[in-house]
Amino acid sequence: MGLPLPVREIAKREKLTPVYVEKILVNLRKAGLVKSLRGVHGGYVMALSPKDISVAAVLSALGQVDLGRDLCSRFTGNSNACVHNGDCSLRPVWGLLTRYIYGFLQQISVEQLLKGEAGVVADIHLLGAKPPDMIGTERSHFMSAPFFEIKDLHVSVEGKKILHGLNLTVGAGEIHAIMGPNGSGKSTLSYAVLGHPRYIVESGDILLQGESLLSLKPNERAVKGLFLGFQYPVAVPGVSIVNFLRTAMKNRRGQDISLKDFRKELKENMKVLKMDAAFANRYLNEGFSGGEKKRLEILQMALLHPVMAILDETDSGLDIDALRIVSDGINRLAAPTRGILLITHYQRLLDYVKPQFVHVLSEGKIVRSGGPELALELESKGYEWLTGPVSAAGGNVVAS
Repeated sequence: MGLPLPVREIAKREKLTPVYVEKILVNLRKAGLVKSLRGVHGGYVMALSPKDISVAAVLSALGQVDLGRDLCSRFTGNSNACVHNGDCSLRPVWGLLTRYIYGFLQQISVEQLLKGEAGVVADIHLLGAKPPDMIGTERSHFMSAPFFEIKDLHVSVEGKKILHGLNLTVGAGEIHAIMGPNGSGKSTLSYAVLGHPRYIVESGDILLQGESLLSLKPNERAVKGLFLGFQYPVAVPGVSIVNFLRTAMKNRRGQDISLKDFRKELKENMKVLKMDAAFANRYLNEGFSGGEKKRLEILQMALLHPVMAILDETDSGLDIDALRIVSDGINRLAAPTRGILLITHYQRLLDYVKPQFVHVLSEGKIVRSGGPELALELESKGYEWLTGPVSAAGGNVVAS
């Protein structure tokens, strides 16, 4: 990977200030693209071979694969035009364009860029691409390939069949929402994806970045980049939040993290979620309010940098202020390198976190898919027009 270079040497070679170079290297290290070595001959070195690093990964680590804010500001003349929330008719277009360009940049390695081969790759990629269709909510072929797929999933719990051939595909940078009445299988889906032993996958497959997860244990799936925000987080007395988070980060990233770097990253993310610094010394979820538990779930997501995040009814138990803070945290974590699946019963979460795709789950199957307007329709009509009358027990009433 080459000899390690200190920050000052890199800054001198590139004619940049050491402070600016340090900031860049910290972001690249968080993304696992470079690593720091201590000692007399310490410094920064590539964590991977240049041929194994895509240009998209570098730009994403540096926070540059986000066209929406820049393009909106150019049209409006207001640099603060895009705040990544609220209603915006241009946002879906920028989202599609971002994913298209990101998919293209995924095809170019740093090695090819340095060798001047990027133009050849660009020609190959763009020759096969057609003008993007910006109308509607269906996934077009021009988007980056989906990296999370659920194929014909059948799941049972204690001998009772819950999911009946569920199919779902989430592409890079996409936010999906699954809605449905009580007892439709929403939580079963999240537990099955994470590998809970009580939830038996009878047939079908779950793939993350093309790799089947079925043979992996829950902790192994988490290391691969899968994250589940629980509807009811469990309290673990005796385990402090700070120790839990640092251990989880070490396992997810595959390397130790210095206490200094850990505390800095923890402090930055807690500030965003409006969490008091003393919160980190408490025991995991012990005596927490609903809002505190959900903020901690989003804090975990921020520190673990998952590839695919599933948030199971994150809005439950939250007052309006806590919902806004948690939603803002989710919006900040949306990225071209990450897929997000929101599982919710009500529309209110989707007022703050805007999905591109909404799906209705009923009796263990997705019975309708659409755009954000589908959630609004469900809010006004309920679920019966899609699923049939719902009994008090939560199941669909079957006519005799």
